[in-house]
Amino acid sequence: MNSLKLILISFIIVQHSYSQSDSLKVEAINKLVYEINQNPKDVISAYTKHIDSIEIQVATFKNRINVISEFSKEDRLITNMFLRDGEVIFISFVEPSAFNKNNPDKNINEYYYYNNRLIKQNSFIELSSFSTCVPMPPNKNTYDYYGFNKNFTNSFYLRYIDKLKDSVITE
Repeated sequence: MNSLKLILISFIIVQHSYSQSDSLKVEAINKLVYEINQNPKDVISAYTKHIDSIEIQVATFKNRINVISEFSKEDRLITNMFLRDGEVIFISFVEPSAFNKNNPDKNINEYYYYNNRLIKQNSFIELSSFSTCVPMPPNKNTYDYYGFNKNFTNSFYLRYIDKLKDSVITE
């Protein structure tokens, strides 16, 4: 019985130390992303290309790549990729609301990488002050109500990250 307690306590300590380690890495990545954003430089290159049927507009900066992906007239993703020594450390996907182009409602998904390994991901919806005052009908879900694409799931983003890495970073 004592060995079982010892194993359980050891497991909890190991799990806690890993989570602290990753949270420190995420904090360091956030600081680096902030620094990169504070030092905007001129565009190194800008071009348009296609990945399958998706038209992408790419703007490359030092340590940052911005991509606008047009899937259709309604479906658009803004991707910000941050690099350190040529390796991706942070990617954010911002999906603007399809219903109102002037409405700043956004579906945001963030991915943190350390040594080419995904260590954290966040998903949240950023609503304008107007949207937070309007009640949502009970028969609607968030995606339907704000016009976000239901196909932009976590598994989609992870596959799309690989496609972007292959076609944008290697260029």
